[in-house]
Amino acid sequence: MIKFFANAPDNPTTGSLGYAQAILRVNYQYFLTGLVEIQLDPESKFVLLVSEGNQAGAYHIQGNACREIEFSDLPDIWQKGDAAIRSMNLPRESIRAVKEVLEWSPPRDEVECDSKSVAQYLDQYRDENASGLVRVSWPRTEGFVTVWHGRMLNPDTVFSTPNGVEAGAAMARQITNNPESGCILTFYQAIPGTQTYQQQCLRVAVAQWSKGILDRYLQLVGRSLLTALANDLNNKMGAQSWFIQVIGDSIIDTDVFANIAAANQAYTALMASLVSHMNNIIGRNLTNTVLLETYSTLAPVEQETIQYNSLLPVAAVPV
Repeated sequence: MIKFFANAPDNPTTGSLGYAQAILRVNYQYFLTGLVEIQLDPESKFVLLVSEGNQAGAYHIQGNACREIEFSDLPDIWQKGDAAIRSMNLPRESIRAVKEVLEWSPPRDEVECDSKSVAQYLDQYRDENASGLVRVSWPRTEGFVTVWHGRMLNPDTVFSTPNGVEAGAAMARQITNNPESGCILTFYQAIPGTQTYQQQCLRVAVAQWSKGILDRYLQLVGRSLLTALANDLNNKMGAQSWFIQVIGDSIIDTDVFANIAAANQAYTALMASLVSHMNNIIGRNLTNTVLLETYSTLAPVEQETIQYNSLLPVAAVPV
């Protein structure tokens, strides 16, 4: 049975349902991000996820099967005695990786290989235009790399060591150049219809589209006005406690949403604020032109996602 970030610092203990709920309350109260694993018996465990003090997902693993549950379901399932409880603080990106492992299980591939072969397997998934999560486990370290339509989402990379868990593009090199010998590489293929699949589709589409919009806006108005737009959007996102920022000419999104509805709400607000600001600076007609021109450069799956989630303003919808 999978144990996430097995070599990273954690807080193991034993306790009752009430004690586990007390641990969760501390996470909520202090706006923490992390996981709580509860091993009920050798074949049954809970994985509970919290992001910035908000419930981010609860899962019940039984043998090789996993299902998402509500936090309120815990008392109905956990009806006997104490259990082994393990809690740890984590970066937000790692919460997304854990959710993908749990929702996209069982894995498509699981192979033993040497560390030098990891890059070759990543190239293989790129060539396949695959979408999913690659997990690489060494004796002392562990890495997670997201692949989306053959593209490595390096900023989402997570790397775990005995010193802790880190995330970001710099971690990709830690995985492909890991000096440890011998690893197990597991590929969890993205499963359409799951919450994590829908959210990743939306997240990537918004990131690609907004990158094109911001690049074009920079060409039209220059760096100073782009910075003003970034400050405006960052203030509005921050006021809603969304971890979505404009940095340079890109949207950096490290938020973890409980469901697709919450994600859609955040991205709708982001695009509405972006369009409103541009309307005020370059006018509605030129803004609509920029939206349509950049939308037309997106991959078909990204265009479909934008349309399905009603993110293209009505005035700019292609005829």
